[in-house]
Amino acid sequence: MDPASGQILGLPTLTFPEEPADLGALLCEVCGGPVYRDHDENWATLAEQRQGIAHGIDDFIMVYLGPGIGAGLVISGVVQRGWHGAAKELSYLRSGGKTLIGQLLEYGASPP
Repeated sequence: MDPASGQILGLPTLTFPEEPADLGALLCEVCGGPVYRDHDENWATLAEQRQGIAHGIDDFIMVYLGPGIGAGLVISGVVQRGWHGAAKELSYLRSGGKTLIGQLLEYGASPP
């Protein structure tokens, strides 16, 4: 998700298909108020920061294990989103020409 526009960015191997419409705008019409769209990792990170194990902690990283591997990073109390909004997609990190998720599968990790 682009942090400036809130639009979904296409990645080569998305777990979930791109949305067919601007759901934020549609929900805004129904709700009559602001609608905030963000990555699931960011929502989980905000929840941990506000009411979870990281409550009161200003600097932490939350690792999300689901269909892929993601993370949320908080520095000085603010969730970091990265320049292109995809900084948290750890599954796409490459080392030795292979993605992190590909390497874990080679070592016997079970796919979700």
